[in-house]
Amino acid sequence: MADHHHHPHEDDSYYVDQLCTIGMAGAFAGTCLSMYFFYPEMLNLLLAPQLQIFVPICGAVLFAVTLLRAIVLWLEPAPAAHVHEPHEHEHVHGPDCDHNHEHDHEHKHAGHDHGDHSAEDHDHGWAPWRYVVLLVPISLFLLGLPNQGPAVAGFDAKGFEASDASFEGEGDRVLVDANYKTIESWKSDANQRDSYRGKWVKVMGQVAPSSNEKVFSLVRFRIQCCGADVIQLDVPIISPTSMSHLKKGTWVEVVGKVDFVERGGRFFSVLRIPGSAAVRETGPQPYIW
Repeated sequence: MADHHHHPHEDDSYYVDQLCTIGMAGAFAGTCLSMYFFYPEMLNLLLAPQLQIFVPICGAVLFAVTLLRAIVLWLEPAPAAHVHEPHEHEHVHGPDCDHNHEHDHEHKHAGHDHGDHSAEDHDHGWAPWRYVVLLVPISLFLLGLPNQGPAVAGFDAKGFEASDASFEGEGDRVLVDANYKTIESWKSDANQRDSYRGKWVKVMGQVAPSSNEKVFSLVRFRIQCCGADVIQLDVPIISPTSMSHLKKGTWVEVVGKVDFVERGGRFFSVLRIPGSAAVRETGPQPYIW
């Protein structure tokens, strides 16, 4: 009597799982390195600049671990087949052998019970659903997402309607070296408000229209860590003419005079411009931090 019991599919499932894990790790490594070296505009939408250096480092380490695991798997010996040796009986049955010889034993070995062997006793199959979640970020990268920053929220123009700035001698203006962040910071200090009121500056941001056609907001997003924690900052732009032609979210460069408006007990930095000629479209800019 020979009882041969072989489970080659268990080994196949093991190798499929290992190969899929290696493939996923390699894909993540390639995504990290590609994003840093070839698609920095995508990385700028996801992480603050001070954290971006960790992306290629993690990609390089993950690639090295993936390569090492692939080599180990390649050199790993194939598992021996699981075979039961046949049972041999030393006595011979003759015509005078009248004893009742019944085989009513169960083969039990290594936690394997043949008395009640069914397909549900253990899992031999490969479960691809385990990799579905891991495929999501890789799929987004291959689709080129994210490809734009957060949506610009609307702007409440109440309290910013008046525009009494004088633009005489505009051709002789001298631009102060300032950026969006410094203009925002001037509003909090009385000495700086006095020093910079009336100065000409040039800043860039996105358009956030309001219900007042002569007022819109210049928007920038401040990032602390990643794209999930961005905060919208607004610098109101006040014009003597309608600015309704500007579309929401458009990147523009604005040249105007600095002023400060008090609303609700707080000061706000604003720019007063002579008209639409002081606004021109420009390309997207990274977050500020």
